[in-house]
Amino acid sequence: MKTSENIKALIPALIAAQGAFRAPERNRDVTVRMSSGGTYEFSYATLDAVIAVVRGPLAANGLAFTQTLERDETAWRLVTTLYHTSGEWLASETPLFVMDRTSQQFGAALTYMRRYALCALLGVAAENEDDDANVADDNRMS
Repeated sequence: MKTSENIKALIPALIAAQGAFRAPERNRDVTVRMSSGGTYEFSYATLDAVIAVVRGPLAANGLAFTQTLERDETAWRLVTTLYHTSGEWLASETPLFVMDRTSQQFGAALTYMRRYALCALLGVAAENEDDDANVADDNRMS
């Protein structure tokens, strides 16, 4: 994570905003077919559902975010930056992993990582209960 030289005003504003966040509606259900056979299901909050619950509390506390793309010679990175009206900021970078080089694959990876990066930066849980990736790894749950 990168930050401005000082984040003394940003941190209390983020704490106040987090106190006002409500849990985003898990508005999407997915069934995943595992390569080893079998399926598992989960629900999650889409990017627009996450933004809908954070935008008001962020703005009310002098905070805003951007998500921009940067590229070096090998890969794209998503940069999520939180700004405070004081001029202070903090940012995190997330690599984008795109298997195929199509616009749809890039767009899917970008939307996916925008949601994860924003949730991570703001401390928002947008997924079902965490099973420590046991279902995805085809481990048997008891």
